[in-house]
Amino acid sequence: MIIGGIFYLLSFLNIETSLLIVNIISIIFGTLFSYFYFNEILSLIPTKIIDLKMKIIPIYKCRYIRISDLISILLGISINFLWYEFDKPYYLNDIISIFHIGTFIKLFKIISFKNCVILFGLLIIFEPGGILYIFLYSMRG
Repeated sequence: MIIGGIFYLLSFLNIETSLLIVNIISIIFGTLFSYFYFNEILSLIPTKIIDLKMKIIPIYKCRYIRISDLISILLGISINFLWYEFDKPYYLNDIISIFHIGTFIKLFKIISFKNCVILFGLLIIFEPGGILYIFLYSMRG
């Protein structure tokens, strides 16, 4: 419902402006999901090898950031920057999609097959609708 409203509002703008807005939203969400996914991967590293979760860097007076958070955000920003700079290649798009799916599974705590089928069914229904909308909107032109 919310995404349909966003598409409706974007239809009043010219194509370049609406594509810029969609790209910015994609980069923001892609970076957040990549950060979360990389942070989960880094938490799986045994603490005997390297303890990234416990090492902190002081930022400002009482503020600290963990090294694992810093590595995760840098990797997330770099992957999404490469995705945008190289004109959105399919292989980086697939990697970012894996980050989205992994984040949704962790966020919604999907443990049953039924819930997984419902979530991915909704994703499969939503994606062609967005593609069809973009195709029809670009033909309007």
